[in-house]
Amino acid sequence: MPITSQEATGDTVALQTVQITPGQGLRPADVLNRVAYQLGEDIRLLGYDWNPSGPTLTLYWRPDQPLATDYIVFVHLLDGQGQLVWGSDGPPLGGLAPVAVHPSRQARGIGAALIRTGLDGCRELGWRAIFLVGSPDYYARFGFTRAAPLGFSYGDPVFDAALQVAELEPGALAGARGRVQFHPAFSQTGTG
Repeated sequence: MPITSQEATGDTVALQTVQITPGQGLRPADVLNRVAYQLGEDIRLLGYDWNPSGPTLTLYWRPDQPLATDYIVFVHLLDGQGQLVWGSDGPPLGGLAPVAVHPSRQARGIGAALIRTGLDGCRELGWRAIFLVGSPDYYARFGFTRAAPLGFSYGDPVFDAALQVAELEPGALAGARGRVQFHPAFSQTGTG
């Protein structure tokens, strides 16, 4: 899920979109732009692909050995003179889709079980914080809090009051703020 910022021009700029896909079966021929760059002692950047129509930048990296620590994902965009134009340093984040239970099945703990299972899955994926749009009264019991006082916006006053976040790792959002943009699939629910 990207976190975005509204620049002085009024344009919305995606500040962070991270999608990690296991590279099982990756062959050197699969990497269009090969590089050989060592990132610290444990990680090697094999190459990248650039799709300007997305725009999407795909980095192919491989650990030289099992990693003993977590890493923060960061992207810095430099202009032709090497000056920082834009940068994002941050943890992997996610979005929880709206949860609903048929009225004839409510008050049985089904919704709570779905949310707890979803949050457990997010933790297993290594996500550090989760955003959602929903009732603050309901989701507070799962550790969610309103996102606006923390500096996050949905960009629509109707949904800003319902935008919430839960840090799965304390301090994961320290210093972060901006407009939250959910995956396009959320638009099918009326909340994207």
